[in-house]
Amino acid sequence: MAPAAAEQELLLHLKLAFLAREPPACVLSLARKAGGGSVTPHVQNFILESCTGNNAGGDQNCSYVTTILKRIIAEAELSSDIVIDGLYEEFGQFMSSKSMTINE
Repeated sequence: MAPAAAEQELLLHLKLAFLAREPPACVLSLARKAGGGSVTPHVQNFILESCTGNNAGGDQNCSYVTTILKRIIAEAELSSDIVIDGLYEEFGQFMSSKSMTINE
């Protein structure tokens, strides 16, 4: 299989695991695998564009998405990778909506 096709397959597995609400450790493992061993900015961008928010399709479980984003950000920071700004922003939005839901 060509490298580009293999990468697309790994990203597809990542998206499917996210949409199936697989355990966060599983999603994180697939994110690392798709990034060649770390959660690269490319993988972070894929998660942001394809897994969270309006592009994911369907209702998003706020707690699940918040947990995944938190784990992805922490993993990238621990491995000294760059964390894209959009990931922090999305995490902040989910945290805000989570706190608003609790207060209602």
